[in-house]
Amino acid sequence: MLTPAADLAKPKRTRTNVKQSKFGCFTCKSRRIKCDELKPICRRCLTSKRPCAYPHGAPPGPTPISLWANPSLPQNRFVNLICKVLVQGPRRSKNDLEVAFWSHTIPQLTQSIPSVQAAAAAFGASYDAHVLRGNQSSEAIEHYSRALRLVQIELSSLQHGIVPCIVACLFLSCTEALQQRFDKGLVHLQGAFSLLTSDPKPTSKAITNTEEISLLFRKLDLHSATFAVGRAPELPPLPVPTPKALLSFSPDEALFRILHACYHFTAIASPYRYVSRRILPPELLIEQGRHLADMKQWLSRHNAQGGNEQLLVLRAQCLAAFINVANILEPREMAFDDYAPEFQEIITSVEILSLNAADGGGPPLNSPDALPLFTPEMGIIHPLYFTALKYRDPFWRRRAVALLRRSGREGPWVGEIEAALASAIAVREEQPEKPGERVSGDLTRIPESARISNCWVVEYMRDGVDGRDISRSDETRIRKVKAILIRCHDMEKMLQNSIQAPNEHPWRDRTQWAWWEEIISVPYNTELESCTHQRVMEPVLVEL
Repeated sequence: MLTPAADLAKPKRTRTNVKQSKFGCFTCKSRRIKCDELKPICRRCLTSKRPCAYPHGAPPGPTPISLWANPSLPQNRFVNLICKVLVQGPRRSKNDLEVAFWSHTIPQLTQSIPSVQAAAAAFGASYDAHVLRGNQSSEAIEHYSRALRLVQIELSSLQHGIVPCIVACLFLSCTEALQQRFDKGLVHLQGAFSLLTSDPKPTSKAITNTEEISLLFRKLDLHSATFAVGRAPELPPLPVPTPKALLSFSPDEALFRILHACYHFTAIASPYRYVSRRILPPELLIEQGRHLADMKQWLSRHNAQGGNEQLLVLRAQCLAAFINVANILEPREMAFDDYAPEFQEIITSVEILSLNAADGGGPPLNSPDALPLFTPEMGIIHPLYFTALKYRDPFWRRRAVALLRRSGREGPWVGEIEAALASAIAVREEQPEKPGERVSGDLTRIPESARISNCWVVEYMRDGVDGRDISRSDETRIRKVKAILIRCHDMEKMLQNSIQAPNEHPWRDRTQWAWWEEIISVPYNTELESCTHQRVMEPVLVEL
């Protein structure tokens, strides 16, 4: 404690004479922090998921000077719908800038730029038709055609810079993804990436800073690598920073750089999975070790203490990639059994997210105000789906499937479809040796010859495809998928006669491989059989 003499000697603090606003939100006032007064919810309340309310008579929120409302653009209910979907969407792996971009910048762009508004209307009409109502809409087709026309005009001039065009391309890609037309959606996404990697001359009317949101759009490239089997990301690999340099990046940017490089590597390495070990290029093994070391370092530095939603999701994504890279050159499916702690952390992390969402603000998922979840970025569905496929412990597998069923949509991923696929594969793999035998928790009970090594959807089937009437409004939802399932009859024998050159499709050799098409109901029409006994499940954290 300072003595009285010391108090006299200490210079007195003076208050800076700054004009104070009287119209900040109540939450920021109670927290004694500055409010940006954005309406209907300020950024601080949005990012911290706190309720936000303003005093009576508060003026309209500020609008960034680079964005302006265009009075000639009429209000559109589909634009309002999709803005609401994006605002209500789960945070998952988004950083604060990305949350603000979807919640504030996007609504402003839809009211400022005709091409963005048209693309948002097409996106909203597709969401209304295929997610909310489940029927094809002529209105959705009209909005899509108009959006294509206006985006082409905008691309010819780029008078507002590249950001509005990238956003419009992204909306068109999402429009196609909601209808499971992923090839067309990828074309629009490639157009957005082409703009992102170009270097057009800035114009006086350019809107928003491209550098600030470049990472947001680049993250979407992870969908290209995870959703399609064996596909590399669309964007060229970034220079891999040194481990020391990675420390200067935010957690999400550091992980993006690591994962983007990892998925470029797995696309190159996967054809070597079933070849003779003698012909493996040494540089592949060296690169594999480097990627594993980068991910280990990231995991060791970023623990999701306190239930941080973004870090929980990022860790789940990193763990899924870590397991994939570690086994990309390992032919046996049983090798995945050694990664139980990593798989279990993925599941418990998502369960923590679900608990936090149930306790947090916003409308509950089953309330009339809640819309089916959709977010453009990769979040939890890919890690959960990968876990449900590769971690054969029936107790944990059922937890992963249950989480998938209520995980909503993320870009091309549809939680209930991935849950149906994982459930069908679990049933095939867990078929008991004796009639009436219950499912065991012993992983060794599932032999290598019973394990599905790969699967993918080849057709999304709507009701009415068998010749029934499809005029009813509820008969165009995705009710079934046709998938290809692959397994090896005798892995050891196959390895003894292993291929002497890289092969992207080893399963085409029917000598040791079996593959077949299977139609799977969505949601899967048979619940997974319960296990023989229950376990007490504790949260799992991987120690590296």
